[in-house]
Amino acid sequence: MSCDESLKCRICKQIFIEPKFLPCGESACLKCLPKLDKFECLFCNEIHIVPQNGFTTNKILSKLLDNLNSKMIDKKDYAKELEKQIEQLNLKKNSFELEIIEHFKSIINEIDISA
Repeated sequence: MSCDESLKCRICKQIFIEPKFLPCGESACLKCLPKLDKFECLFCNEIHIVPQNGFTTNKILSKLLDNLNSKMIDKKDYAKELEKQIEQLNLKKNSFELEIIEHFKSIINEIDISA
């Protein structure tokens, strides 16, 4: 199982949302678990009785996902900042190009006048 796959619920195939530990050691999204007192597990085929307070949250997986999510947000913010800087550099480059063109035009004009 790849790292990407280990961050996905095996039921919905999406990145875990509120991952819960099952008695067999597997994890599933809270929304993917049946809203019953007991159910047959899709992973081990055993009957799991749902505790009164529900299954325990997989805190390690939740923290890992939160950490990855915040890093992704940081990278998106960094990418936006880089895009702004690139845009500013392109504006400066265009301005310098215009200055150079105007300078060469004036030199060509001086050459034409003196010739």
